[in-house]
Amino acid sequence: MRVRSCSLRGLFVLLLASQTVLAQSSGSVTGTVVDNTGAVVAGAQISVTDPSTGFRRSTSSNSDGNYLVAGLGAGTYDVTITAPGFEKFEARKVILRVGEKIRVDTKLVIGKVTSEVVVEGSAVGKVETQSSEMAGTITGDQISQLELNGRDFTTLIKLIPGVSDQTGQDDGTVGPSGSVSYAVNGGRTEFNNWEIDGGEVLDTGSNANINVYPNIDALAEVRVLTSTY
Repeated sequence: MRVRSCSLRGLFVLLLASQTVLAQSSGSVTGTVVDNTGAVVAGAQISVTDPSTGFRRSTSSNSDGNYLVAGLGAGTYDVTITAPGFEKFEARKVILRVGEKIRVDTKLVIGKVTSEVVVEGSAVGKVETQSSEMAGTITGDQISQLELNGRDFTTLIKLIPGVSDQTGQDDGTVGPSGSVSYAVNGGRTEFNNWEIDGGEVLDTGSNANINVYPNIDALAEVRVLTSTY
């Protein structure tokens, strides 16, 4: 099954799938915890927090040293990892985009639990490579500065490689008369589904336009995901 999706943070989501479609607007942080010899550390405590909102989600590493914190919205997070007998590890300002899966692998250092190792910056999180999912992001600067015909935000998807315009419209058109028939990597347009904040807004009667058109100036980011299962 092929699953393709485009997320516009503000929050708007376009999902394209050949079978049943599931919402993919949430992201995740995953990784493996090892010690300085490369041995896995099971039972390490992982906490993912967003200091700007007070959001916190916690889990622990399994017997293979792996962990997963899912269901995360776009934002900037701090990832803290602790284990008895090791110094605390903290990765600050890890940027997670809409629907993105990133890895924060950790090598814990033996030492006092009161000591800590801190790394910081957007380069801390690595793109998750174990999934077949591919992604592309259109930034808020692009959204606000690009000259879009009719300021129709749905046309932003055409900036992503592999997207083909099947709308038959020369001008950007919003509302009931605006077509959202786009094919991704040769996929059929009738397998598209659009969501806003997790709620489906596709006109299921026509399967070619959407019922809600948010203001493009309210969008902060566009993210396109392509997965093959």
